[in-house]
Amino acid sequence: MASELIPLPPTHQRQPRTLLKTRVVGQNVGGRHVNNTIADLNAVSPSVEIAVRGIDVNPNNLMRTAVDAAHRGLTYEPHNGRGEDLIERDEASVDQPIILATDDPRANARICAAAAAARCAVLCYLIIRLPSKKLVGLTAVLPRDAADEKLQLALFLAGLAHVTARRGSRAVLGDLGLPEHAFLEPHFRLFFKEHLAANLSKVLFDLDPEAAPIEVTFDGEARMPLIVADSRIGWRTPDVLAREIVERPAVPLEPGKDLCIGEVGPDGIRLHVARLRALDGAIAVNETAVVDAAAFEEALRRAERQTVTRTNPAFTTD
Repeated sequence: MASELIPLPPTHQRQPRTLLKTRVVGQNVGGRHVNNTIADLNAVSPSVEIAVRGIDVNPNNLMRTAVDAAHRGLTYEPHNGRGEDLIERDEASVDQPIILATDDPRANARICAAAAAARCAVLCYLIIRLPSKKLVGLTAVLPRDAADEKLQLALFLAGLAHVTARRGSRAVLGDLGLPEHAFLEPHFRLFFKEHLAANLSKVLFDLDPEAAPIEVTFDGEARMPLIVADSRIGWRTPDVLAREIVERPAVPLEPGKDLCIGEVGPDGIRLHVARLRALDGAIAVNETAVVDAAAFEEALRRAERQTVTRTNPAFTTD
């Protein structure tokens, strides 16, 4: 999906470009990657320029990012504060998409809920390290009218925040992480870049995105839709959960392709990788069909081992 950069004609030969604005919440590592992607899009666009309003509670992050933006020729406006506060009082900016690039799932959840009420488009990028040591890249593209999907994402992120140990990027991609995670980081960054490049213009012009509303990747290459399931009143067994998802799918399910069920439970979250088998239409959870007692017991044990709780926490980074 990466495009070869085609030099624009000299400035004096260009027609004036239409200026569109977006808001990027989080101006640390993730936010700088987002800003660079937007600068790359501007460099090859003859008719549209995207300006960034950078939002962060840390003024040092804003200062560094403002310098980077100036070097890239990016129209940039820093704002020191919380993203959700800005949304609630900035009603005139509902046409400006919000890009979440923070490592704080609780703040992201609050912003998603506020965006659902304010009818703002949302894009989200987050890297999660599970207790199993696996990395998960989460992306979301939610148009202005996708209120239900924003509330579903808010539910998942709030559940994740409840079981996330706050150590920042050091625990995921830094010196407290694993060597293999450092190897995977460029794959996740490219995955996020391509997702943003493909979908930002869509939400700016209120068009249908080129991705499922919420997606995850475990390797930075293969992606699958994430369907959020509310089990806060009690965990559901994998077979019941999978069948309910198939009976009332929130997104189109392609036979033979993987999907991820993000189950938000009473004390944590579970991620079930499932597949609607092309051969017989049976649903499989974690590559184990849940159609017989033995398979059901194994799927249940696997789900319990992979449950993220406060005593078995996750870590997140932008």
